[in-house]
Amino acid sequence: MRWLPLALFLGLALALGGGWAFALHADAADARERDQILAEQTSLRVSDWVNSRLALLRALKSVALAGQLDDAWGERIRHSLQQIHGFQAINWIDARGVITHLAPTAGNEAALGRDLSSHPVVGPTLRASMADLQDRLSPPIDLYQGGRGFTAYIPVRRGSDGPLVGFVNGVFLADRLVSDCIENLAPSHSVVIADGSQILIATTNSGAPESSETRVAFQVLDRTWTLTLRSRHGGGALAAATLVFVVGLLLSAALAWLLRLALVRQAQITEAHAHRARIEARLRSAERLEAMGHLAGGVAHDFNNLLTVILGHADLLGATIDDDPGDTDGLRSSVAAIRDASVRAAAVTSQLLAFARREPVTHGIVDATAHIHALAPMLRKLATEAVSVTLELPDEPLWTACSAAVIDRILVNLVANARDACDGRGAVTIRAASDDDRVRIDVRDDGRGMPKEVQAHIFEPFFTTRAKGSGLGLATVYGLVTQRGGKIEAASEVGVGTTVTVRLLSGDPPDAAAAPPPNGAASNDASDVQRVRLVEDNSAVRATVRRALRNAGFRVADFEDGESALADDAPFDLLVTDLVLPGIDGVAVATELLDRHPQIRVIVVSGYADRPGAIDALLARGARFLAKPFEMRDLVALARSASAPRGGSPTLPRTARDAAVDRVAEDV
Repeated sequence: MRWLPLALFLGLALALGGGWAFALHADAADARERDQILAEQTSLRVSDWVNSRLALLRALKSVALAGQLDDAWGERIRHSLQQIHGFQAINWIDARGVITHLAPTAGNEAALGRDLSSHPVVGPTLRASMADLQDRLSPPIDLYQGGRGFTAYIPVRRGSDGPLVGFVNGVFLADRLVSDCIENLAPSHSVVIADGSQILIATTNSGAPESSETRVAFQVLDRTWTLTLRSRHGGGALAAATLVFVVGLLLSAALAWLLRLALVRQAQITEAHAHRARIEARLRSAERLEAMGHLAGGVAHDFNNLLTVILGHADLLGATIDDDPGDTDGLRSSVAAIRDASVRAAAVTSQLLAFARREPVTHGIVDATAHIHALAPMLRKLATEAVSVTLELPDEPLWTACSAAVIDRILVNLVANARDACDGRGAVTIRAASDDDRVRIDVRDDGRGMPKEVQAHIFEPFFTTRAKGSGLGLATVYGLVTQRGGKIEAASEVGVGTTVTVRLLSGDPPDAAAAPPPNGAASNDASDVQRVRLVEDNSAVRATVRRALRNAGFRVADFEDGESALADDAPFDLLVTDLVLPGIDGVAVATELLDRHPQIRVIVVSGYADRPGAIDALLARGARFLAKPFEMRDLVALARSASAPRGGSPTLPRTARDAAVDRVAEDV
């Protein structure tokens, strides 16, 4: 019984094979008969085509005998060509065998004046016609005008016994014979027309393999042509027989297929489970990074408020100490230590926010090519002399839709990681190029590389394989890139090295005429900005900022939420608002107050952008931005510069925290 399915399949297959072979034989016989008829019909069509045009040439003898070989000749030829197409040219050959007149002239100039009696192919034909005064065709030739064809020679004499005057010469292009007589055979046949061993026409077409060949010889004037027809179809019976055979085989194989189905299905289920497991692993990794981002962003937000208070009071304490004439060196040293520690802590929160994609975005356009060239000395110093840094940059600008500071932080972190991967000696290559609508930056090292299990975690914050690393370097780069719509990926092989690829969105070249004035161009005189409306929900931050602004000579009215700030009718010159507020957020507060009082100036402060693009509209209206945590002197400087014209730089010059970010990057 176990062999019954196989025996049944073999028996049916043999029966189907016999029927299919019989159908093949019958169809082949039918095809040969059809091709014989078709070849004979085609040869008659070709012969009629040539003979009809020879009749036209004979009719032109009277024009030549009348001596009308100039205007009348050309006019008669043009009229004839309008009636019957297919000629390349119709010429007059004198009794010496020289072409003296031709029509049409355009495209046939190369033949005028040619002596055909000495031509190696048509010369014998022409001389034979001179000798016996009979109409003759030439063998297939390459025409003076270009292309393959043949020619006819119709001798002209005066009277029945008069001397030879010349020849009416018809020039035929083989392509025109094909288009009129053979082209309709192209889908299913190939055709060859030859004069002895000389091929005049050969058509080939793609299709089924040629299954038969039919030859027909026929007379054209004094030449014997052979038409060879090759069939390129198997016929309807063959198609039907093949269909029956294939369907029968499929039905015969159905039982065997069912026996295998369980194993195939099981293999498919196993592969589906494996694929689902891979997808779930990637999803868990993405969810883990997203959860870490939310956690890091929330922690950094609260920590930034604390650091703002610490930095603010350190500044206030420092100002108080500066006014004390006594010996306060020890206190100054303590204040400096507090400030330095706070600034470095702020740098860490900045990197956490960058990973969490909650860092406030400062927009800009930068030429990555020029900027990387300018940054190269600092990167080489960062890499140390033992690790070489090579640039592979294009000659043309690569405009990138991000600020120069972002490029700095990305490259500083990536080069620092590449340097550490080289274990004291190696090479780092920085390559930049255009990649569709993005700018691609590759940082490649020839260091120790990473195994797969390490690569799966490299963008997680605080993940590091080095004893002194903080684990924030690549996490920072990941956040900076993805927050700006970019992509980042890493490829590594143990013992070979690592390549980190960053793809940033491309940008349009900036308009030089619309460039903002440089930072610091505004006056530091606070006479235009004296009344400040402060909106901050954190009471400690609000108290610190209020005290700092009042110490600087400003009159401050502070509010803990947006509703109360909007309800107040007192006049003011400058709005200082936190971005994240309970209820109405800082963007809505600033927008509403700008609509009411277009003349006011606005400073937005925040260390956490849950909507990174929310402040774009405010920046476009001339608002300034200050990232938390900040030093009070930076806030005061920005408040004093708020009388600058609209369109000035929306951010402060480089602050102590920016420098600290670079210092921390060297440690990650």
